[in-house]
Amino acid sequence: MVAGTATGELNKEELFYLGGNANNTSLSSVNRGSFPLRGFPSNAFSGNNLLSFSAEYRFPIKSVEKKIGFDWASVFLDRISGTLFLDAGNSWEGNFIPFDQNIHASAGAELHFKFKQARGTPLTLTIGAGKSLTGDSAFRFYFQTGISF
Repeated sequence: MVAGTATGELNKEELFYLGGNANNTSLSSVNRGSFPLRGFPSNAFSGNNLLSFSAEYRFPIKSVEKKIGFDWASVFLDRISGTLFLDAGNSWEGNFIPFDQNIHASAGAELHFKFKQARGTPLTLTIGAGKSLTGDSAFRFYFQTGISF
């Protein structure tokens, strides 16, 4: 869960943005004003206030542990896992309290492929789909890569 408020004269870069998948702006969301709300377009909501919640159920699918590629390429598909998620939140202008804004919600699933290199940091490839529960939009599909945690 994330909550925030900002006061004073704010420019566009100082607002909170909500929408899209977790890595929609860069490889790191540290010190960024953009927060995920899968199933919605990137930065679909913005304002000086933010309330965001995410719940995930992660589960293993298959432990593969198999080399992929050629003899000179030391890349191994270690495992495949899945995630079911529910995201909810909003970003809006005005006062934080009392909170009288609509909450936007989405649900979806992701497949994670964890790769290991010979002497490197594990890399995860994620394929996901999310659907807005509070609007009439189609499924939104996304793809991302990043360092495994």
